[in-house]
Formats: sequence, C-alpha cells, structure tokens
Amino acid sequence: MENKSMLLKISLLVCVILGVVSALFFISLLRKSELEFNEKKAILIKENMDLKDKFESLEKDVSEKLASMEKLQKEKELFEERLSLIKNETAKIVESYVKQLDKLKRKNAVYMKKISTLEKSSKSATPIERVKEAISKENNRDIKKVLEDTLRKLELIKAGKSVSLEPIIVAPVSSDLVEKSDAGKTGSVLSVDRANSLIVINLGRKDGLAEGDSCKVLFNGQSIAEADVVSVRYSIAASHINLFQPKYGIEDINDGTSVLVMKK
Repeated sequence: MENKSMLLKISLLVCVILGVVSALFFISLLRKSELEFNEKKAILIKENMDLKDKFESLEKDVSEKLASMEKLQKEKELFEERLSLIKNETAKIVESYVKQLDKLKRKNAVYMKKISTLEKSSKSATPIERVKEAISKENNRDIKKVLEDTLRKLELIKAGKSVSLEPIIVAPVSSDLVEKSDAGKTGSVLSVDRANSLIVINLGRKDGLAEGDSCKVLFNGQSIAEADVVSVRYSIAASHINLFQPKYGIEDINDGTSVLVMKK
C-alpha cells in the first residue's frame, strides 16, 4: 500500500516536472519567437523609415521638377508669344516692302514709258518743238522766260531774221556763286532740262555774256561737257549742250554743277 502511494507520488512528481519542463520549453519558444518578432519588427520599422525618407526625397524631387516644368512652360508661352509677335511684325514688314516694291515698279514703268516717249519725240522733234515742250513743263518763271526768249530767237533764226529783246532783270545771285577767272567766268547750273540738253546758269549780261559764247561744264575741276550759250538775260543764261566727254552724260549734270563760260 505504501509502495503504491509512493509510486503515485513519484508519478505525480514526474508529471509536474514534465509539465514544468514543457512550460519552460514553451516559454523559451515564446521568448524566442518574441525576439524574432521584435527583430523582424525592428527591421520592418527601419525599412519603413528608409522608405519614408526615400518617399520624402522623391516627393521633394518631384515638387522641384514640377516647379521647373511650370517655369519652363511659362518661358515657352512667353517665347511663343514673342515668336508670334515677331512673325506678325515680319509679315507686316514684308507686306510693306512688297507694296513699296510694287509701287516703285509701277512708277518705274510710268517713268520708262515717259522716257521712251521723250526719246521718240526728241528724235523726231525739231529744236523749236523741243523748246516748246520744255516751256510747257517748266514752272520756274525766270527759266521759262529764258526758254521763251530762246524759242523766239530760234524761230527768228529759222526765218532768217534777228531781233534784239529788252533784258528782263531778275534778283541778283550771290557773289560766291560767280567767280572771275583768267580763262573765263565761273558760275553754276540753276536748272537742267535733260530731255532737251539745256541748262540755265547763274551768269548773264551783267557778267559780260553774249549769245554764241562757249561754256564748259565742270566735274571735280575737269570738263565733262561743252555747250553754246543760246539766250542771255540780265543775270541768267540758257546754254545748249552739244558735246559730252567719254563716260559722261546729261545725268551727271545737276543743280549746282560748276560751269566755265568762255568769250567768243
């Protein structure tokens, strides 16, 4: 009986010991699992923090890039606006130049037609007809009177007659336009009738000029053309150009061109 009791106590003790060992084992397993869990949790927290840092960095980069893109977009819009303005201005300038070119072409066509008409008329017209045409187009009163006087003289010469006309006094020219020279008298051109090769100069009877005197047209001190004085008034005279030096023409003579009148 005592043996059975002893055995029972031993069995219970073994069971208790086994239970304690099992409990300790399970506790050990739980602690191990807890440590592993904590380690994994720490790793996850660290990874989460790293990901958060990366996300914040990426978010900052994206924000900066978006701001840069907005700036570039504004610059693009400004550039496109300026480009549009430049295109419009260019189109206006081109249109203006085209209109001016067309206008010049039309004017040139009109001038060429007039030149052609004048050339044809000058080839077929007599000197009297040419002087009449010059009178009809001349607006300067004094020059027109000189041309009218020239016309009368040409008509009288054609008829074999001569006449002496009263001089018409006009305002005297300044002394700096007329200079005395041992070779003749120096003056300047007041007007040019290119269609009829006629020039009006600022020398006249008061300077000793007379019909038939010869006249040299000067350019840079050199003679480029020769003319005959055909009509003389008090302070102006008309001369007809009859000879040009090589490489020179009527277009080289302008208002203010120097002349040298030689006495006959």
